[in-house]
Amino acid sequence: FCPSYVVPVLSREHPTVVMHHGSYEVLPSAFAWWPRTKARLVYQSSCRRADAIITVSESSRRNIVRFYGVDEAKIRIVPPGVDDVFRPVDDPALLDRRRRSYFADGRPFVLFVGKMTARRHVPDLVDAFAQFVRDTRAPHGLVLVGPDTVGHGLPERFASLGITDRVHWKQFATHDELVEAYNAADVFIYPSDY
Repeated sequence: FCPSYVVPVLSREHPTVVMHHGSYEVLPSAFAWWPRTKARLVYQSSCRRADAIITVSESSRRNIVRFYGVDEAKIRIVPPGVDDVFRPVDDPALLDRRRRSYFADGRPFVLFVGKMTARRHVPDLVDAFAQFVRDTRAPHGLVLVGPDTVGHGLPERFASLGITDRVHWKQFATHDELVEAYNAADVFIYPSDY
């Protein structure tokens, strides 16, 4: 069982591989040439060598067939799920504490969670948030959770836009914190191309 897109080169078993991708092919401009080429070759080879492929959606299945030339009969869709950790929280005091952990005044906030790759447009999100608070005088803050994997220069951008005090950025959060953050947020936003 190969849960991370790659079947070992020397595997002689009958492997099953989990494959979610298609983004390298659908949005080639979002990736440098070598990582994109390497991923395509390795993922395509893994899909072709696998006896079975598990993916998360019909869209992913179509992309695997289209880009990797795989017979769709060997692809099974297993939609992602969540356990009972991610659930609605109806505890105003807990949600207020979470808001205050990001902003001392407990202000409402907009939430983004994810790796900050180019295709997720985090600099555009930050710019739009700055314009939103300028135009509306809304009291909101912006909470960003995730690593900046491409070097967006976010602290400098916050400063240049005059919103440093309105942004809380952390590279990682536990599942418990994420549950609270999703519940405490006024808005969750994920401006991804794919």
